[in-house]
Amino acid sequence: MTVPVDLAPFGARTPGPFVAAILALTRNLPANWLGFRVSTPFRRIAISWLGERPVDVVLWGARMRLYPRDNSCEKNALFTPQIFDVLERDVLHRSRSLARGGLTALFDDLAPLITLAEPELHVQCDDVEATRGLDGTGLLLRPSAFIWPYAAASLDPMQPAELMYPARGVAALFFSEPKHYEAALGALIGATRAQILTMLNEPMHTSGLARLFRRSPGNIADHLKALRDSGLIERARVGRHVVYSRTRLGDALLVGVEPTEQAQRLAIAASA
Repeated sequence: MTVPVDLAPFGARTPGPFVAAILALTRNLPANWLGFRVSTPFRRIAISWLGERPVDVVLWGARMRLYPRDNSCEKNALFTPQIFDVLERDVLHRSRSLARGGLTALFDDLAPLITLAEPELHVQCDDVEATRGLDGTGLLLRPSAFIWPYAAASLDPMQPAELMYPARGVAALFFSEPKHYEAALGALIGATRAQILTMLNEPMHTSGLARLFRRSPGNIADHLKALRDSGLIERARVGRHVVYSRTRLGDALLVGVEPTEQAQRLAIAASA
């Protein structure tokens, strides 16, 4: 698709009332399979209304001029940015895993779909038996919110080597209901802060949390500041975002709340 250069200042292509109403609807649908499916007809109506026209929006703290027609990436960013939060969290997690434990840690939680048996990487694809050599060209890892519960790899030697896999948490995005948090922790630090603290087992930024809990970024920022001042979370800059994650103190507070594998490891370590 060839896109003409649009030199109009940002704000000149602000969505009109009709498209703005559709955006408000699709962005506030539940972050699950039903919510995504419900958004589809509304997206089509808005795209038909817009035609080739671009839309000026602010996403993830950046000003953007998006051309959603015939562009799946920009269409998803415009109407359902909550999907991208899952992908971004996966990229952050795998970057940290690679830095801490190398390739073994990078692919560890993808088994049995993807298993590392150096120097080979085995991808489970039903009814497909094929081998592709990389010959030092590298491998592009592409998390997806739509491929679960499968994985896929490019076999065409004329194309870049790519491995597409389900992003962490994507099954919960489409099929799970929200968790119910222990009243005791909510009584101690507040229900919203307890939910935020529980979600920060992987780094997240303010906008992602705001969409997840359907609150304003300012409201979430206030809760994050309180949690950070208490030493329960910490922040770090990753690219254009400031992301938040739990500290050891925050992990320790959750040991008695949710018997996760991480909490069990903490309990064992504390008793050693």
